[in-house]
Amino acid sequence: MKKIFSLFVLLILSFVVSGCTSYITAKYDDFNEVFQGYAYYDPGYGRASISLTSEENGTLCTGSTPFYQGISVYNFNLICSDGRMITGSMNHGMYSGKAFTNRNEMLSFTITKKKDVFNDNLNKYKNNVKEKPQLDNTKEQIKVIIQPNKF
Repeated sequence: MKKIFSLFVLLILSFVVSGCTSYITAKYDDFNEVFQGYAYYDPGYGRASISLTSEENGTLCTGSTPFYQGISVYNFNLICSDGRMITGSMNHGMYSGKAFTNRNEMLSFTITKKKDVFNDNLNKYKNNVKEKPQLDNTKEQIKVIIQPNKF
């Protein structure tokens, strides 16, 4: 009886501490660029880590979203390798939404647990944006002004 109870406790514990992965597809609403990636929720840290890659030019966007028990909105912030920043939110129970960049561009995204639905969403997004103009995603140069210290 003790072994069965121990096995039951280990089984329950493995479900509680195991994370889950979701697949993400995203597209610019006004430009020809599609992202694909994943979000991995780690219950040990209480947050999801997000990674997206552009199909157009390989730009990598990473970030995270904290999970707060009892709050039904997930906020996320991503920083991309070309200088873009993507911010958005999604209501609990929703599987699609809108996000915005620091360059005032809007994106649509869909999250799913199934790989075949993910592939269907990716193909649908690619067909939706193929007639749209290319996005200028060149890195913006930061102007540095050096001034002498005058105390």
